[in-house]
Amino acid sequence: MSEDVLNEFDYAPGNRWEATYVTRVAQEGQSSVEGLLLTSREPLVIDCTWVKYPSGTASGSATIDKWRLTKDYVRHGIMHILNGWDHLLFISALVLAVVTLWDLVKVITAFTLAHSVTLSAGALGIVTIPDRIIEPLIAATIVWVALENLFATEPDRRRWIWSFGFGLVHGLGFASVLNELGLKGAALVRGLVGFNLGVEIGQLLFVAVFLPPLMWLARGEGARLTPRIASLMVATIGIYWLVERLFVG
Repeated sequence: MSEDVLNEFDYAPGNRWEATYVTRVAQEGQSSVEGLLLTSREPLVIDCTWVKYPSGTASGSATIDKWRLTKDYVRHGIMHILNGWDHLLFISALVLAVVTLWDLVKVITAFTLAHSVTLSAGALGIVTIPDRIIEPLIAATIVWVALENLFATEPDRRRWIWSFGFGLVHGLGFASVLNELGLKGAALVRGLVGFNLGVEIGQLLFVAVFLPPLMWLARGEGARLTPRIASLMVATIGIYWLVERLFVG
């Protein structure tokens, strides 16, 4: 059995749909296959033997490529963080105020550990908070950090504490992505590990690209002006998102 997903549809000229979801295939008397991530670039192909087996037995012909599945979830996590403008703006606001490399390491590590905890707790159903609460809170974290950048008279060496606390909020936002897929059992564990790894990779890629030009702009007379202008822009966008998420939908 094979299927190309949405290949015949374009959502914009020259751009095909990118559909990410879970499919479960089961034959009577055989183990089901679940947890595959499908995109128009990689068609789903599952070998099936259309023979009825006695109840309680399984031929084992329906198998899953676990490495491909893990790779797909890693890719899904990378693309989620690189396309998640609210998360990227929050990371930008954090990075704008760092003074030393050690400060950067502490801030990013604290954020990573925190959102890994709540991503796992949310995906496993241990903690459940509606998106209508989490999404405005994410916007509020952006505003808070950006305004702190603007009004702080000196670098806050304890920023990693704020980073950890706000990372808990962002992790619940990440968890909602996995919850929408409806993963269960082993597929949930693989999806959780792969997706979280992808988020970390995407986050590090963004910092690696964002930090060098920021350091270049902040040299000399721009050392104080550049971070403040950037923080003002981030705060403005964050306030817009906060109002939109609270009162528009």
